[in-house]
Amino acid sequence: MRPRIFILVPTRGRPDLAATCVRALLAQHHPSFEVVVCDQSPDAATAKALRDADDGSHRLRRIAVDGVGRSRALNAGLPHTRGDWVGFTDDDCTPEPGWLEAVEVACAEAGSGAAVLGPVHPGPVAPGMAIPPATFEEPEPA
Repeated sequence: MRPRIFILVPTRGRPDLAATCVRALLAQHHPSFEVVVCDQSPDAATAKALRDADDGSHRLRRIAVDGVGRSRALNAGLPHTRGDWVGFTDDDCTPEPGWLEAVEVACAEAGSGAAVLGPVHPGPVAPGMAIPPATFEEPEPA
């Protein structure tokens, strides 16, 4: 049986972030999904980090992508999907437990051919996270 949801994750040269994202995705309790990491890294560090993050469930694939750019990576990854739905998240995101179940519910409600979007919440600030660092500008007092 083919996986119902495919998640594409573009990455380039951020092995620790990619591995954290993949671990969070593989920890999802959804019964039918696969993760495809579209890796544009110039070295083997990300590939090694992904091998270390793999839980052995056969739900993780890494494809090497030539060139640079998020769009290029996602376009290269799309032919490797074969599920009912394709989702996208970034390597610096850590999907919370239940994320895939919520995605599936939203997809079912939206119907065929729809796009489903959701919020991205800033996480804790830590060294190496949110590269480039996220900034929040407070409005100047009136």
